[in-house]
Amino acid sequence: MVVVSDCVADVKNIHPTDKQSVGLRLANMALGKTYGRPGPAYESPVFNTMTVDKNKAVVSFLHADNGLKCKDKQITGFLIAGEDDVFGPAKAQIKGNTVVVTSPRVKNPAVIRYCFDDATIGNLSNTEGLPVAPFRTDRNW
Repeated sequence: MVVVSDCVADVKNIHPTDKQSVGLRLANMALGKTYGRPGPAYESPVFNTMTVDKNKAVVSFLHADNGLKCKDKQITGFLIAGEDDVFGPAKAQIKGNTVVVTSPRVKNPAVIRYCFDDATIGNLSNTEGLPVAPFRTDRNW
């Protein structure tokens, strides 16, 4: 499975309009993972762990060994909640291959979500340009 959330132009239509990127990602995954051929990165960053340091949640990812990047000035799509499970927008900053997530409203972070709804297109990717997969830290699927 490959992440194609960045290939969608209209969030009301789940079918990616950029079919070429979808096909290329699937082909790169087949060549790399199944046939062991060296080539471009084929796995998107996926949530690995979340640690809490005072009022900051630090999120780490698999498949982000070379770091992360944002295609805009600010990272969008992060929500944060404390023990009360009341989610609100969060500020997110890249620190190497992790993301530090904060909100002045949440003093003790408990849960982070990224693009975990039907209408948010994220702008965070690994340095190879593959988008971070949507995730939630309160339940692993």
